[in-house]
Amino acid sequence: MRSALRSLWPPPLVLAVVAGGRQFYVTVAGVDPTALPSPARVVEHGGLNRGDLWAQTLSTLQETLLGFALSIAAA
Repeated sequence: MRSALRSLWPPPLVLAVVAGGRQFYVTVAGVDPTALPSPARVVEHGGLNRGDLWAQTLSTLQETLLGFALSIAAA
């Protein structure tokens, strides 16, 4: 159990470090948000557009599953 927990924490840690580094860079360097939006801005706009994002996610999931099923049928 303990070894399983040890193998689970590195990916979230790397994600947090990368997102934090990007947030720091965008804030300090004053990068144009249309060129490189900060992670906070991405999350903010994701929340504002969650209805559209959910609809597009479901559509993409359906297409992925259909493609997977067709590839299995063709194999």
